[in-house]
Amino acid sequence: MRTHLPGVTVLLAVVVLPGCSAQTAAAPTPPYFQPLPVSVEPGDVFPLQTAYSGWWDTTALSPGTPGLPLLVGLVRADTGKFLAGYDRSAGRQIPGSDRDPDAGWPAGTVLAVDLSTGAVWDWFIVNDDGLPAVGFQDRISAEQGFPPISGSLTPGTFHTFLRDDETGEVIYLGTAPEGPSDNIGIELDW
Repeated sequence: MRTHLPGVTVLLAVVVLPGCSAQTAAAPTPPYFQPLPVSVEPGDVFPLQTAYSGWWDTTALSPGTPGLPLLVGLVRADTGKFLAGYDRSAGRQIPGSDRDPDAGWPAGTVLAVDLSTGAVWDWFIVNDDGLPAVGFQDRISAEQGFPPISGSLTPGTFHTFLRDDETGEVIYLGTAPEGPSDNIGIELDW
């Protein structure tokens, strides 16, 4: 039997990330900038997350980065929403909080802010889908994906998400056995 849900896309992904260490080491060790895991329950709704790569997610020891801030946050200028934070000396992501919007920036601007001083060190523009706008793709890369989920999976299971094509919302359905059932097939639209 093949099931197709109109207006809804089912996304399947394995998300296994160990917790992040709160300790700072003299020299970071891989994996660098592992996203902070979040706790989710079946039925939780959230937008698909976009991660932006640039100098802010390099380590303090990276070539060509001396003098750049060690604590950097990415913030939407129009809303003040905190997108991601990086501790370049420890090579890990850090939490942050929203701030007041910064007026005067073009629509869709993301600011790279020194979290120690509040100074803006860099900026780029994203389109309505959250991806780098024309003119910024050569220096900013972006990847959309699922949030890292805290805790460990039972062997043989994976996390299941559902995406509404009209709203773009992603709904966490919970875990499911590895591999599709012989009786039910799900048509993937995305």
